[in-house]
Amino acid sequence: MNKEQYELSAEWRDWLTENALEGASGAQLVSALVEEGLDRGLAEEEVLRLLSSSALRAARKWRRQALTYKKVNALRVALHRWHGPAHIERRRSLNPKQLREHYLRACQPVILTDVIDQWPSLTQWTDEYFRETVGQVSITCCEGRERLQDPCRDISRFFSDMRFADFMDKIQEHTESNDVYLVGNNKFFEREGSTILLEDLDDKIAGFLRSGINPKYCSFWYGPKGTHTEMHYDPTTVLYAQVRGTKRFRLLSPHNGVALLSARGTYSQVDIDEAAHRMGDLVYEVTL
Repeated sequence: MNKEQYELSAEWRDWLTENALEGASGAQLVSALVEEGLDRGLAEEEVLRLLSSSALRAARKWRRQALTYKKVNALRVALHRWHGPAHIERRRSLNPKQLREHYLRACQPVILTDVIDQWPSLTQWTDEYFRETVGQVSITCCEGRERLQDPCRDISRFFSDMRFADFMDKIQEHTESNDVYLVGNNKFFEREGSTILLEDLDDKIAGFLRSGINPKYCSFWYGPKGTHTEMHYDPTTVLYAQVRGTKRFRLLSPHNGVALLSARGTYSQVDIDEAAHRMGDLVYEVTL
């Protein structure tokens, strides 16, 4: 910006707006612009235009509401920290009504230790069984995940279609990797020939699902040791069943404003431990 400039750049107008929202006075804004070399008359004109605009009045209203929500969330996190459980509970003999009333409504995770313990899949789902039953099913896998820069934008570039048996071959090429993964939104059970695997569950789980065991609402994750997903939130409640191997979950309170405000799409751009520290929050960790 120089004295010959007749209008502010978009960057300087953003700067003016942000500082006005933070409480800077008109005189302070004008002085800052003049110090940067802008003609005082033009600086006064630009600041007056901003301060009298309906857009700034609306932005101030939304900012007040956002600050209120921030305070409320901080209070919720503090109350949860002092009065909530220090760990994720493991429960037996929990019925669907108790699950809804005591956990879902409170957004409190829980481990159900006796819901899938009789599933035939726990013993049947071997690599050989998968090849025999669903090896020919066409699936969409995510390959090249190590090169992901922005999970919210880039991930679709790494999708490719192949037979499930060929995907398993790729898995077996890695002893530990995050590069090849059958992600949850691959709609596996909507593929022809895939629902035979749902016959290896039992009816007990159906009572915990509003739609029963419906292929449209069931997801299937499959990957090698070392597979991980960046911090994100799910827009719906998830009943997750670990059938083979182990999976570690690290969870934050749904009131963690630091994590949510840094989110793009469903992925958060902040480190989970940093988000917890800045909110005085707990990080729950559990391995299934």
